[in-house]
Amino acid sequence: MMKAKIKETPEEGVEEERGRKNRTWDGGDEDGQREDSKELERRMAFDICQEAEDFLRGT
Repeated sequence: MMKAKIKETPEEGVEEERGRKNRTWDGGDEDGQREDSKELERRMAFDICQEAEDFLRGT
């Protein structure tokens, strides 16, 4: 089983196994359905950009 490591902050990381049901970290719902990986990547990039803008503005 492949594992993906997702860092929430520089200090902490979260390991999750791919392909398991009821995981929501990858955009899936409680039934195990997952959204398209490109859409998830786009949304995550947008969120990171928003956080960076907020940080640079000092909010």
